[in-house]
Amino acid sequence: MLFTGDDPTKRISALSGGEAARLVLAKLALHRPNVLVLDEPTNHLDLESIEALAEGLRLYAGTLILVSHDRWFISQLATRIVDIEPGRITDYRGTYEEYVASGGDDRLDHNAVLKAGAERRPRRVTPAGQGATSRNSAKPDSSAHRRNRLKGRHAEVMRLIELAEGRMAEIDAAFAAPGFYARAPDEEVRGLERERARLAEEVEGLMEEWEEAENELRRHGLDDRLA
Repeated sequence: MLFTGDDPTKRISALSGGEAARLVLAKLALHRPNVLVLDEPTNHLDLESIEALAEGLRLYAGTLILVSHDRWFISQLATRIVDIEPGRITDYRGTYEEYVASGGDDRLDHNAVLKAGAERRPRRVTPAGQGATSRNSAKPDSSAHRRNRLKGRHAEVMRLIELAEGRMAEIDAAFAAPGFYARAPDEEVRGLERERARLAEEVEGLMEEWEEAENELRRHGLDDRLA
């Protein structure tokens, strides 16, 4: 779990976000459950930890149910995709790349999410592996349907911005903690610096996408219906 040197003697209250996450994962591994439900398990982890986690989960013999915005992580592990949106659940038996290639919306590409707005085509996901099922067939567009899709775009971008900014605030707090640079391994510091730089660039791009979504809402006269 990447704990070395004097790490085992630390108090839990002194652990960084990444160390605390690794500790929880170690506890889960010791319990040997046959089902794991993981919500954004890569949050707070540096690149080395994410790779180690993916390798461990690939060897896991039980059922793994996970939610993540990390494309690489999903690509390493997922063999079945459940795409949930208002009025529709698509259950696809295959990898994430296969799902996108067969016509599914690319939820892990911010640009693709935004471009899927009012002009997107009705979704038709072709079978792969054991096939795909959809509860509802594509419905004709309508003012209400267009409004919901535009509002969904706007809300999704805002959520992604909040996630990125929240993680940046956590990294900043870790950097500002007394003695952080003295006790943190150099690789962890560099990993956090790289992560923060990537997040800052991501937020900048997302803000542009948010403005685009705002403008489109105004063009359709929907800016007063965001609540």
